[in-house]
Amino acid sequence: MLRVLITIALLGVASAAVSTKIANWWTTFDHGGWSKCADGHFLTGMWRSARQIGDERIGRIEEGDCKSADSAYTGDCKQMDCYKLNIWSIFDKKGWATCKPGYFIQSIFSTKGKNLHNIEEFQCCKPRSKKVKQGQCYIQNVWQSFDNKGWSKCKAGYYMQGMFRNSCDKLYCLEEFKCCNMVATDSSVSTKIANWWSTFDHGGWSQCAAGHFLTGMWRSPRQIFDERIGRIEQGDCKSAPKNLGSGQECYKLNIWSIFDKKGWANCKPGYYMQSIFSTKGKGLHHIEEFQCCRPKGGVTVDGQCYIQNVWKSFDNKGWSKCKAGYYMQGMFRNSCDKLYCIEEFRCCSMKQKC
Repeated sequence: MLRVLITIALLGVASAAVSTKIANWWTTFDHGGWSKCADGHFLTGMWRSARQIGDERIGRIEEGDCKSADSAYTGDCKQMDCYKLNIWSIFDKKGWATCKPGYFIQSIFSTKGKNLHNIEEFQCCKPRSKKVKQGQCYIQNVWQSFDNKGWSKCKAGYYMQGMFRNSCDKLYCLEEFKCCNMVATDSSVSTKIANWWSTFDHGGWSQCAAGHFLTGMWRSPRQIFDERIGRIEQGDCKSAPKNLGSGQECYKLNIWSIFDKKGWANCKPGYYMQSIFSTKGKGLHHIEEFQCCRPKGGVTVDGQCYIQNVWKSFDNKGWSKCKAGYYMQGMFRNSCDKLYCIEEFRCCSMKQKC
C-alpha cells in the first residue's frame, strides 16, 4: 500500500510540471487561418474525426494536444521564442516539413481548402529559458492511427517538430510525426581559488580568474596589532552556471571615499564582485575599487539577495562565504579601520533575464 501511495505521489509531481491544454480546431481547418496551441504550449498530437470516403479533408483535424515545457526547466521564464516556417511549396508534395533543431510546432496555418497542400506554415517555437534544450528525437508512425478517428500523438515527454506526408493529397496521407523531447542544459558551476597571499600586502588588483565571480574570502589568523588587509589571502571564485554563458562584461566601481568610513560598497544590481583593487597599506580605507561584472550580453538579473553576517567568521582564520548559488555584490564595513571590521557581505543569486 505504501509503495502505491508513493507511486501516485510521484506521478502527481511529474504531471504537475507539464500542463496540457486541448486546442479546439473544429472550425479552423475548415475555414483557413491559424490552428493554435495556447501560449506557452507546444503541439504533441492531433485528433481527427471519422474517415469518410470522398471527404478526407484537412478540416477533419479537430483538436490539438498541446503541452507546456516542464516547469522544472523553465522556472520563471515561461516565454517562447518563435519563427514562422514557410512550407507553401514543401508540403505540396511527398516529404517532410520540419522546424529547425531546438524548435517545436506551436501552430499550423492553412488556407481555405480541403487538401494537405493547403497546410502552408508552421509557427515553430522553443522555450526562452536557457535551462532547456532539445534532447532525443524519433519518428512516430501514424500510418494507421491517422487514417481513423482518434488521437495520433508523440510519446509522453515528446513534442512535434515536423510532419511527413505521402504522395496523395488527402488527410490520411499524413504518415509520420517527428517527435523530440526537451532536456536540461548543463548548469554546472566551476570553482577556482584565487591566490591573494601577496596582493593585499603590496597593493594592486586581487582578482578572480576570468569568467569567475567572488563568492567568499579566506583570511589568516587574527593577530593583535596586526589586523591588516593583507591577511586576506584567498578568494573563493565561481563561474556563472554554464548555461548562462562564459563571457563577462564589467565596469570599475570607485569606492575611494565610500569605503573610508562605515557603510556599504555595492556593485549595481545585476553585477557581482570579480576583483578588488587596493593601494599599499594596512587599513580598510586602502580598499579603493571593485571590478563589478555580469555574464556577457545582459542575459541575467539578480535573483534573490540576502545579507551574509560575517561579524564572527571574518574575525578569525578561515572562510567567510555566501551560501551556495550566491555571489558577492558588496561589503559592509564598520567604523574601525581594521580587517575584522568587515562585517557583512551582500550576496545575490543570478537568474536569466527573460
